[in-house]
Amino acid sequence: MAESLETQNEEIMAQQEEQQVILAKLSERESELELITSYQEKLTGYVELKGFLQHTMPALLNSLSQDAALIVIERSREDVSSFEVMHAIGYPKEHLNVMQQGLFGPAKRVFEEGTTILHKRDVFGHERGVHGGILQAVDQYFPLFDDKQKVIGFLLLTSYQSSLFHEDNHRLTKGIIRQFGLAFYAQVMNDERRRQAADLETLNQELITEKQLIEGQRDLIQNILESAHEGMMMCDSQGTLLFANQRMHQYYQLNERIGSNLVESCHQIAAKIPNFNGVASSIEALLDGSLSHLTQRFSFEMDDQLQHAELYATIVSEDTEQQGYLFVFRDRTEEERVDEMKNEFISIVSHELRTPLASVLGFIEILLHRDLPQDKQKKYMDTIYKEAHRLSNLINDFLDLQRMESGRQVYHFTPINLLPTVQEVVEQWQDKQNHHINIHHPETELWVSVDVDRIRQVFHNLISNAIKYSPAADQIDIRLSVDQGKIMIWIQDYGLGIPEEANEQMFSKFFRVDNSDRRQIGGTGLGLAIVKEIVEGHNGQISFSSEMGQGTTFQIELNEYVLASMDGQIVIFEDDDNLAKLIQVALTKLGLPSTQLRSAEEGILILDRCEGEGPILFIVDIHLEGVKTGWDFIAELYRHPTYYRTPVIVSTALEPPHDYHEKEIEKFLKKPFSMERLIQVAKRLLDNKQSNAYVFPAQDKDSLSTTLQRNGIDVIDMKENMDMIEVQIKKPDTDS
Repeated sequence: MAESLETQNEEIMAQQEEQQVILAKLSERESELELITSYQEKLTGYVELKGFLQHTMPALLNSLSQDAALIVIERSREDVSSFEVMHAIGYPKEHLNVMQQGLFGPAKRVFEEGTTILHKRDVFGHERGVHGGILQAVDQYFPLFDDKQKVIGFLLLTSYQSSLFHEDNHRLTKGIIRQFGLAFYAQVMNDERRRQAADLETLNQELITEKQLIEGQRDLIQNILESAHEGMMMCDSQGTLLFANQRMHQYYQLNERIGSNLVESCHQIAAKIPNFNGVASSIEALLDGSLSHLTQRFSFEMDDQLQHAELYATIVSEDTEQQGYLFVFRDRTEEERVDEMKNEFISIVSHELRTPLASVLGFIEILLHRDLPQDKQKKYMDTIYKEAHRLSNLINDFLDLQRMESGRQVYHFTPINLLPTVQEVVEQWQDKQNHHINIHHPETELWVSVDVDRIRQVFHNLISNAIKYSPAADQIDIRLSVDQGKIMIWIQDYGLGIPEEANEQMFSKFFRVDNSDRRQIGGTGLGLAIVKEIVEGHNGQISFSSEMGQGTTFQIELNEYVLASMDGQIVIFEDDDNLAKLIQVALTKLGLPSTQLRSAEEGILILDRCEGEGPILFIVDIHLEGVKTGWDFIAELYRHPTYYRTPVIVSTALEPPHDYHEKEIEKFLKKPFSMERLIQVAKRLLDNKQSNAYVFPAQDKDSLSTTLQRNGIDVIDMKENMDMIEVQIKKPDTDS
């Protein structure tokens, strides 16, 4: 009985022990599940993979009691694999390579076998810890899978507490690693989707930009084609019309024909424009291969006007299957008109040159081979002289126009009172061919800055035209006036007048009104073209008004020239406006006013009219605008009874002020005087006005003395001082 009870008691104790073991396992299992659940909660809620790894990796090490971890992912590009360490924690940095081309050992096996690899190893270097007490480590390689169970990388966990490593926690590790692996892949895919979305957005923006660029290029090409003066149309290799610009629509009304057959369209055009038949046949031959290239000229009427055109064809995309043809219709109407004018000009020139030349040769032949009375010889010689003069004027007209058009015409501007010049020209024409010329002018002086010879040429040409084209009239009126800074000139005849259709071409080269009442009037058609070039070269304007049978009035507008004052001024003779401004800026240190003159003629004119205080200092450049030079002005100043004592600084070269900076298109030519030196010399001369001193840049004294003597200036003494020569001059017309 006792034995039976003891047996029962042992069974009960065994059952209790078994229950305790089961309870312990259940508790352990419950703890593992809680740990897994707790860790699983930490795997969600991250936007980026980087943030996910930074927060979940430390929690993973804590959950599994590991010391270090890293994740390696395989990257494949162009069939070449590399392995990237995406995140690492707990390892010395010196032991990590962020990117490797190949793996070996356990790392390679985990990719090949797809199972967990356990590896024990000795540690060296920084891995041994601060005290160097760590001798071994246990590495666990856990494969990471995608949704198709393909290994995409691995998680490496390392424990440096190898004595604490037990196989008992394998289930917990496996569960947590599984949860981590699923969350990691989900995060990788989320990052990939975000990256793809960003790439798609970038690609979309690039496509939009490319589309806008293509549309912009299309619009640009369209605008270029539409703005071209040539008519253009394009067809494919089968002759289907693809494009025609607006010019083509204007020429041939192709609005309804885009997409139709070009040959049929051309024959429809030819039905309306018979001259287009040859063009239509040539286009047809080009499309069927009978012609290898096409260039053809033809004429047609549009708006009752004869038009001339040239057609040429260009193969488009010759080396591709999308071959087509671009047809260009170039308007040659203006060229034909110019050619016609040129032929007419040759005829006019031949007539105008040969007529006086024939007279000259004929009368010379008579004089050479006949004995003539003295009176007849004189008469013939007068005729030869007039014809030669006429021939010379004609040649000069040709040369003047050629020089003006090539930009080689040089104008020498000088201020003049216009009235005496007009009177001088009129006097030469007065009462010729029964015409009396009347001048109507105000009492005031009319000052302009002009090239005198060229302005005379303008008046001669206009008066000559007025006489020629008013054969039945007996007078010409010239009116002069001044209004708001403009000098106005009217030259009026009472002759044939100008037809309205000729108005736009009156100033064209070689143009002459062609009608029966003018054909007997000589001329080349160059006179008005030359007049316009000269007037515009003076920054003026010319126009005309006319009434058939009543006459024509030409109107010229020039800028009024305002005479400057020298009283109390430093006068700067300089035709370079930039340099003159620089000198004026420097002279502001003296606190005295200054004025610029561009020519010696201006200075001489103003000096002669000066009656007040007069100038206080002259700064004279030798080479000036106009015919006269700085020497001419100095000579006139020397002879002036009142202002000959005014000091003069002669300079053809000066330094810029300190605040001047050269520009890319504006270079400053260095000159002998610096600005500071100029101010010093000017101040000294102004402080001693009675010295009769002229100051020149340093140069050969003998040559300078000779030049001064040649210009009528007597020298008392010459002193060299640094970079200048100071010349004491003798008072004119005295012995002292």
